[in-house]
Amino acid sequence: MIQNRKGQTAMEYLMTYGWAIIIVIIAGVALWRLGVFSPSAGKTSTGFDTFQVGQDFKISNAGTATVIAMNADKQGRSITLNAARVGNATCSGTGVQGSGAKWTLTCAGASAGAQGAAYTGVLVELNYTVEGTSYVETGKINGKYE
Repeated sequence: MIQNRKGQTAMEYLMTYGWAIIIVIIAGVALWRLGVFSPSAGKTSTGFDTFQVGQDFKISNAGTATVIAMNADKQGRSITLNAARVGNATCSGTGVQGSGAKWTLTCAGASAGAQGAAYTGVLVELNYTVEGTSYVETGKINGKYE
């Protein structure tokens, strides 16, 4: 049996310091999940499938949102965008677009914030019709007020 200078076996050593190692790992994961290790996160969009938003959006510090949504229908069909909302703001710029075409949505009345301050999880709701069937797609955007 191998022992260290204090006469501890490997198992005793792990039992002594194992809890400290686990606590350090848990603290590291918690800090990572809180975004401490990526403080300058850029624009991101999540949750979109039939539409592609990418980084084509902005919200001004006065609360005017602009979102460019592309028809990304996997079957190449035309889509009728009936209504769109960013947060609590109703958007203009809806209509029919073929596959790969884009809508530029302008939304007055989105939440306002200080220029450069971050916003996270702003809900984007797109009500659309494809071949006579209506759908609602939601996604979220994150970025900084411009």
